Amino acid sequence: MAYAILRALFVEPLFDELATLYWYIQTGYLPGRGATMDANNHILNSLVSNQFFLLFGDHFFVYRLFALCTFPIYFFASRKFLLLSASNPFSFLIFLALISVHWIFDYFSFSRGYGPSLAFLVLAFCFIRNWLDQRKTSSFIGIVLSFIIALLCNLSLFIPLIILLFYLIIISIIQIRQFSRKQLAGIWITTLCFLSFLIPVYIYILKLKKAGALWWGSSDGLWEVTGKSISKNVLFTDNHSLKFISLFLLFILFFIFMYTWRKTGFVFFLQKTEFWIPALFGSTLVSFILLAQFMDLNYPMDRVGMYLVVLFILTFGLLTEKYPFTKWSLLLLLWFPLSFVFKMNLNTSVFSPEDRIHKTFYQKIILEVPDSTSISADYVSQASYAYLTRKEKIPHIAVDYLPEDTLSKGDYHISWIEKLEWPGYSCLLYDPVSGTRLYKRTIPFKTHVILDTLIYPKKSKESVIPLVDFDLRRFTNQLIQTSVEGNVQLDKYCLDLNLRHEIQSRKEQIRRTDNTRFNWYFGRKTAYRFRYPNHRILVLPEDRFLHIRFYNDDLNKVNLEAIRVKIVVVTEKFK
Repeated sequence: MAYAILRALFVEPLFDELATLYWYIQTGYLPGRGATMDANNHILNSLVSNQFFLLFGDHFFVYRLFALCTFPIYFFASRKFLLLSASNPFSFLIFLALISVHWIFDYFSFSRGYGPSLAFLVLAFCFIRNWLDQRKTSSFIGIVLSFIIALLCNLSLFIPLIILLFYLIIISIIQIRQFSRKQLAGIWITTLCFLSFLIPVYIYILKLKKAGALWWGSSDGLWEVTGKSISKNVLFTDNHSLKFISLFLLFILFFIFMYTWRKTGFVFFLQKTEFWIPALFGSTLVSFILLAQFMDLNYPMDRVGMYLVVLFILTFGLLTEKYPFTKWSLLLLLWFPLSFVFKMNLNTSVFSPEDRIHKTFYQKIILEVPDSTSISADYVSQASYAYLTRKEKIPHIAVDYLPEDTLSKGDYHISWIEKLEWPGYSCLLYDPVSGTRLYKRTIPFKTHVILDTLIYPKKSKESVIPLVDFDLRRFTNQLIQTSVEGNVQLDKYCLDLNLRHEIQSRKEQIRRTDNTRFNWYFGRKTAYRFRYPNHRILVLPEDRFLHIRFYNDDLNKVNLEAIRVKIVVVTEKFK
C-alpha cells in the first residue's frame, strides 16, 4: 500500500489519465449532455474523481485516490477468496501472484477504472463462494452490487459478468429445492434489478460502438491481439514460441478440469470454485472469438483484457493445487513476485512508459525553448506538456502537429514516437525513461514583421470574439506566422474557449489552420495569461483573409486585455 501511495504521488500521469481529466473529470461531463463518446470514460472513476476535483482542486494525486482506495479491497478479497477455495498450503503462491503482477498493480495508482474493477470482481468471487456455501440472500445482493460497481469501473467486464450471472441463474434452478421461497424471491428480484441496470449499459455500449469508440484492438486473431499484448505486459516478451507454450498449458489445464469433473460428478463439481472459475476463463475466451466473427467486435488488447490475467492465475492455481503430481507447478507463479521486485520504480509504468513527459525533462524543454519561437507536439506529448505548463505563470502553448500537414511543425517539436528523421531538424534532448525527444529546427527562417498590434480590451458573451481580420492578397505563395499573447478573464470556468486561426478564400470558404486546447493548459482557472506562437501558414492563391478569433462556445462572459497580435512573413524562398 505504501508503494502504491508513493507511485500515485510521484509517477507522471499517463496519456489515458490526462484524457480522462480533460474530457470528464474537470468538465463533469459523464454519459449524457456534452460527454465525449469514448471508451476512455471509466464512469465511476470519472464521477468520483470529478467530485474530488471540486473538493480538493487540481492535483493528480487526488484523481488517483479512488483507484488507490480500492487496492485494500483487491488485496483482502483475493486472500479471503483463496482461503475459502484452496486447501493446499501452496495456495499462498496463488495469492502472491495475484497481488504482484506489476502491470495490474500499476493501475491501483492511476486514475483509471481497471484496478478498481478487478477489486470488485474478486470481491464478487468472494460473495459467490459464500452464496454457494450458505445460500444467503445477503451474499447474492453482495454479488450483484459488486457486479454493478465493477461494470461502472470498466465496461469491458460486461461479457464475463453476463457469463457469471447466467451461471448463478443455472445454479438457482438446479438447486431450487435447497432454497426457501423467501430466498428464491430475493434471488429473482435482485437478478431483475441487475438486468434492468444492464439495459442502459448495453445501450450505451452500442452507442460507443456506433460512434467508433470501441476501436482499441483489432480482428487479427485471439493470440495476435490479446495473447501477445498481455504477454508483453506480464512476461515482458511476445515471442512467437509463447503461443505454443500457452496452447500446451491450456490443454493440460483442460485435461485436469475434465479429470476433476469426471472424478467429482457433474452436480457436485458444478458448485466448486475449480469449476466456475476455469469455466468463466474458457467461456470468456470463446466469447471473444464469437463476437469477433459474428458481431465484428475487435479482440481485446492489453489493459482491456487485463482481467484475463487474474482469471488465468486463479484457473491455473485452483486446478493444479488439488493434486500431488501438479501442485509443484505452482512454483511457476513465483515469476510474478520476482518480476514485481525487478520492476519496482517511481518514474514509469509497465504499460506505455512513453505516454508521459517527466517533470525533469519538461524543465529542460522550458530552458531550451525561447518564448518567441513556436513549439509543436504530437497529440500524446501535447497532453502531457499542456498539463505540466499549468504551473507556469505564462504557459507557452504548443501547436498540434498533424502528420498530413508538414507546415504544422514548430521551431521545436516534442515527440514520443521513435526517433524522427526530419530534414532540417536535429534531436536536442532525449529522455531515456519515457523515450520522449525534443527536436530543433537547425536552420531558422528569416522573417519580416508585417503586423504588430495591440487589441483594445474586449468584453463579450458572444460565441465568436474577433481579434484580427488580416488581408492576405499581398502574400500569395508566401509563408506567414502569427504570435498571439494576452490576458483572459472569465466570469466562470469555460470549457470551450479556444483561439483559432481561420483563412477565408475567395469563394467564402473557411479553413481552420490550428486548434488550441485552452482547457488542457488552464483547467478551471478563470484568469490567466497565455502565449501562443503559431506554426507557419502557406498563403494559397485563393486565400483572401486571415481571421484570428476566440470561440466562446459556452457563451460565458469573457474579458480580453493586453492582447498583442504579431504577424511575420518568411523572407527566404519557400522550399
